[in-house]
Amino acid sequence: MPPKSKSAPATPGFKQVTLSSYFTRRPTPATPATPTPAASTSDPVPATLSASSISSTQPAATPPAAPPAAAPARKRALARPDRAADAADTDAARRSKRARFVAQLKDGGDDEGDGSDYDPGAADGDDDDDDDVVVIDGDDEEDEAPPVKAKRARVASKGGANRSRSTPAAAAAATPTTAPSSKSSKGKRKTAAAEQVKYTPLEKQVVELKEQYPDVLLAVEVGYKYRFFGDDAKIAAEHLHIVCWQDKNFLTASIPTHRVGIHMRRLVRAGYKVGLVQQTETAALKSVSGNARGPFSRQLTRLYTPATLIDDLDDDDEGAGGAAHYLAVFYERIVSGRRVTAVVAVDPATADIVYDEFVDGELRAELEWRLVAVDPVELVVAGVTDETRAWLTRFATMARHPVRIEDATEVPEGTPIVAKLVDALQGLPEMIDQVLNSTAAVQHCLYALHRYLQQFNLDSLFRVAVRMHHFSSVHMFHLSAATARHLGLFPDPSDTRSPSLYKLLNHTHFPVAARLLRSWLARPLLDQRAINRRQDAVARFVESITAPEVKEFGKHLKRLGDAEKWLLRTHYGRIKPAALWSFLQTWVDVTAAVVMAGEIVGDRVAEVVAVKGMVEGFLASMDRTAAMQDDVANLWIEDELAETREELAQCVRDLTAEAKADAATVSGTVVAVSGIEFMIQVPKSRKVPASWHQVSATKLVTRFHPPRIVELIKRRDILAETLQSRSKEVYRARLRAFSTAVFADMSRAIQCVAEMDCLLSLGTVAVSQPGYSRPEIVDAQVIKLMEARHPVVETVVDQYVPNSVELNQTGLRCLLLSGPNMGGKTSVVRMIALNVLLAAMLSAHTGSPTSSKLAATSPCASATVGVFDGIFTRMGAADDLVRGHSTLMVELLETQSILSRATPRSLVILDELGRGTATHDGTAIAYAVLDHMVRDVRACTLFVTHFPALKVVADRDPGHVRAAHMGFVRGEGEHEVTFLYKLADGLADRSYGLNVARLAGVPEEVLAVAAEKSREMEARMTEGVQKRVVEEDGEELAALAEEIRRVVTF
Repeated sequence: MPPKSKSAPATPGFKQVTLSSYFTRRPTPATPATPTPAASTSDPVPATLSASSISSTQPAATPPAAPPAAAPARKRALARPDRAADAADTDAARRSKRARFVAQLKDGGDDEGDGSDYDPGAADGDDDDDDDVVVIDGDDEEDEAPPVKAKRARVASKGGANRSRSTPAAAAAATPTTAPSSKSSKGKRKTAAAEQVKYTPLEKQVVELKEQYPDVLLAVEVGYKYRFFGDDAKIAAEHLHIVCWQDKNFLTASIPTHRVGIHMRRLVRAGYKVGLVQQTETAALKSVSGNARGPFSRQLTRLYTPATLIDDLDDDDEGAGGAAHYLAVFYERIVSGRRVTAVVAVDPATADIVYDEFVDGELRAELEWRLVAVDPVELVVAGVTDETRAWLTRFATMARHPVRIEDATEVPEGTPIVAKLVDALQGLPEMIDQVLNSTAAVQHCLYALHRYLQQFNLDSLFRVAVRMHHFSSVHMFHLSAATARHLGLFPDPSDTRSPSLYKLLNHTHFPVAARLLRSWLARPLLDQRAINRRQDAVARFVESITAPEVKEFGKHLKRLGDAEKWLLRTHYGRIKPAALWSFLQTWVDVTAAVVMAGEIVGDRVAEVVAVKGMVEGFLASMDRTAAMQDDVANLWIEDELAETREELAQCVRDLTAEAKADAATVSGTVVAVSGIEFMIQVPKSRKVPASWHQVSATKLVTRFHPPRIVELIKRRDILAETLQSRSKEVYRARLRAFSTAVFADMSRAIQCVAEMDCLLSLGTVAVSQPGYSRPEIVDAQVIKLMEARHPVVETVVDQYVPNSVELNQTGLRCLLLSGPNMGGKTSVVRMIALNVLLAAMLSAHTGSPTSSKLAATSPCASATVGVFDGIFTRMGAADDLVRGHSTLMVELLETQSILSRATPRSLVILDELGRGTATHDGTAIAYAVLDHMVRDVRACTLFVTHFPALKVVADRDPGHVRAAHMGFVRGEGEHEVTFLYKLADGLADRSYGLNVARLAGVPEEVLAVAAEKSREMEARMTEGVQKRVVEEDGEELAALAEEIRRVVTF
């Protein structure tokens, strides 16, 4: 084995800097400068390293010589009695092994110079089989079995005097050298030494693959393991908690093949782009090919990112709460000074495509709304401004799960994007029409998406995408990301266990329905007829919620799993036979349950059972036993491989007969041990023909393979692997044919079943939650709630105080709400908004003959709600340091966004606007916005404030503005108060902030000073500004508000 050197040989087409930066080698000790006599001129010349060529993490000085190494550490321990304890399976022995291995890595002192016999799994005491599999594939010397290496060592020792026992220093001393005569001779010797370092065939493949895929973390199949090299090994060791060690030229780590799915998911979910490099030939087929003595051919066969992990590696569905994994592509351009952004999002696991183009403002509210609604796990940037890219990066870092960002391949100027998209969609007229009717920016995103998916072999997704819909449809409710956050619609990203409206409503049975329910909540309906149809469907489930047919329907849905993902995996050919059989059989059971339920599930039964016949026919062509064992070779009852299968069976019969005949000639027996079959076992004393090959032996018996048996075994293996390879081709071909025939109809059927499950979930809420009623929908912007409650808060408190409220866009359209701090103001306005949202999500027609309990979806005694086009909220207080926005600036930007989008059909919530500045400025800003909402926008408005001066708006316009406060009772102390949590007329005279300070535990001496100053400022304000404002009917305040109007454009 040639010695190692730090200088790598030049590899054609490979940059040396890439190699040195990517792969880390173990430094070899420098050769002493003093020449010594040579022991043998036939010995290889060890490499000489300069101090500068050693890694910066190692000392430049020559390390001390390692102890004699006659054999690897474990063999040495068994060979020498004084080290026998090191071989014992104890903690002390394992620590000793690890220490010796680390020392060998530092000074290069093991006998082979590569530490390849070290077993990390044995050293660290890890019982997991990730690191304990011995891989033998013939590619590298380190993969040879120990007896082979021992034999090579014995043969080598015959040519030199105990060469394997010499230390590195002694080996260097035995090398014949000549004193240097010039600098050029030094350089020549260095070059010659460097040229002796050669990559193994496997290492050459790794280097070439890393050149082709520099941004991919590669897992390379080597025998029965997948191995990582260089920096990839470091990353894998960190995230997979496995051992990383030095092996020849590179750091390496490994995982067994049967656990590759688990480990790939961990790396992908950590945000990495991971590739599987697999062997494209088997040992038997390789032995009869032209590459018999070369390494196994390998190539990248799978590429995974968080959004594209869709095949059988991702077999851990997330239950009924399974989320979509969207990949979002962004493209941005500046048009007439406005920022126009296009986005196309696709879930490769479900073929759901969403697209949109919109004009955004400074806060990126529109972009945030779409990102929160879609919740992507991967972002592809096809061309955006630096500011938008920074915003996307910040979103990725703050998301509730890792979000990966990648730049799309640049599209050259003049590329016929539309023509290329049309070519890719040949035979799909509906998709082509949608592409042609899209804007140029959306077309750019679609083209970038198509090119991006090609590297994963997922570009055929466009041919099966049955849902490509516009995000901002006119039939959708306007609900921004901020509003969803303020109202608590979905779990908090930082605490997924936090209560939310989605958790309250979600009683679905399989992931497709859970995703659909989430989309219903994020984008409620605007069309009254659609709302009525949905509510009537809920009423049918409520009437029959305990029926056996409904229970049977739910039971089968739990077994169905993520049907959309299973269907897409079938289309891509990435589903195992056992999973395919289970999915299709469960689907047949679900369709049977739908037929049994009949009218309960609605009038879409025909769509669900449309593909039942084709699914049953496909199942009939499969052998169930073979399918459940993932036996592709015997999967089909009839196929074109019958001749190959019969030939293999005949070969096995010949093997059996030949083995019995050979055993009879020597009075032996036919045995199979450790997976080696057809061995002839005889006592040790018995003679056998000299041509027989000894396989193994014990103290009592010896096992042989006659020449004819060896030949037949080789033929059997070739036939078996040929059958396996052709069976996989037949399997993929039949999956493609089946998918082509049923995909569109089955996808629609899955959506129908998901809708039924969502309606059943809402029916379960109506029956299980006490005090719910069926809201009445009217064709006007009206809110009339009697004894209404917050649907989420009431589930976490012992006793909830209900409230009644009435607003009408044509009459009393504004509720001006004040009251003590912690008095329940924000809870009340959220309660009103959630009741309106639930009514928009699903409600009933006024004249429905069903009882009031059926389809009860509002937490109140009674409710009359109109159809609104959106809910806009401005709540809370926070700055934006990244953009340099203060708290007040963020408040006003959010307010400006609301005022520019709200319509008379909207519901607007403004909570404590103007508190981020001085009192008089905040009062003026709040007055101006409130006045604008009442007089100009005329939307139903909930305005929460602590400014008593705003009462002049209610006094001036009592027909449109109602002044109210949260009820309370004063205590014995001046600033003590008891909260009643009940709406009462009129504004509160003070906010009782000192009461909250007392509840927070502020020291009494501080509270005393605060109380005194509060009385002084309140008296001064009453005698001065506030009195003048009341007497002059708000003229001064109105004048200041008009000045603000001239500055701020609403």
